[in-house]
Amino acid sequence: MYDRLLKLYKNIILENPKNFDNSKYYYFYNENNFVFGIEKTITNNEYELIKGMYIEKTFHYNNSVQEKIHKYIFDNASYPFKNQKYQFMFYKTTAEHELINGLLKDIFNKVEIVKYHDYELVFYQNKSELNIEELFRTISFDFGKPIYVHEGCNISPVVKGNTFFKYINAFFNTKDTYEKEFSDACTLLYEASKEDFEDVAGFMKKSIIDEILEDEQTLQVVTAFFENDLNISKTAATLYMHRNTLNSKLDTISRQMGLNIQKFKHASAVLLLLNYHN
Repeated sequence: MYDRLLKLYKNIILENPKNFDNSKYYYFYNENNFVFGIEKTITNNEYELIKGMYIEKTFHYNNSVQEKIHKYIFDNASYPFKNQKYQFMFYKTTAEHELINGLLKDIFNKVEIVKYHDYELVFYQNKSELNIEELFRTISFDFGKPIYVHEGCNISPVVKGNTFFKYINAFFNTKDTYEKEFSDACTLLYEASKEDFEDVAGFMKKSIIDEILEDEQTLQVVTAFFENDLNISKTAATLYMHRNTLNSKLDTISRQMGLNIQKFKHASAVLLLLNYHN
């Protein structure tokens, strides 16, 4: 898509600018997360069309954390959350965003929100273990407007910004997922194209699976759980562990991943990723 844009506007596009002149250029991120500028001599219709295809580079947020998040995602800067794990989700609606964002800030301990096209990108710490789908269905009912929600998984300091950016782009590229009122990371993993699958699996493996592989005890529990077809009693017997202890460990593992390993869809995705080599 960007190659076609280059051919069409080759004389007025500035690639990988080192300095920015906001009086002369609009700036955008292309599919590969590189910044390009295009002269403001284009028509307003052309500008709106390009803005619909690419995220326009914004330069300032009043909130310093939001600024860091933006630079992390779009400039591949350092992780913005002081080495803490966060979960993420995207949502869009015609209802009042500020009211919904205010509700999310009341519900969760820590929430940071930045905009991407017509979506709100929400980073939060889900200590209350709320069901995100049920939460947004309730909010949608209260506002009388549909809300389209994509629930991600955990994101941590080991994930580079451009890796996360590829996951976001994969979501927008996957129509089957994009058009659902509710989807999650596992939905996207199974519905993405072959090309986008690499980006989704690469992100999820780095964010949640590598940690399992690095912890021998966690890997032992997860492996036994899969080998026993997600049966708690059989897994507990295999591990010589009380079922309550096993339940507690599985809950902890699920919180670490941001995926519920006791749900079939999530468990199957985790198993796929454990065996995936990119």
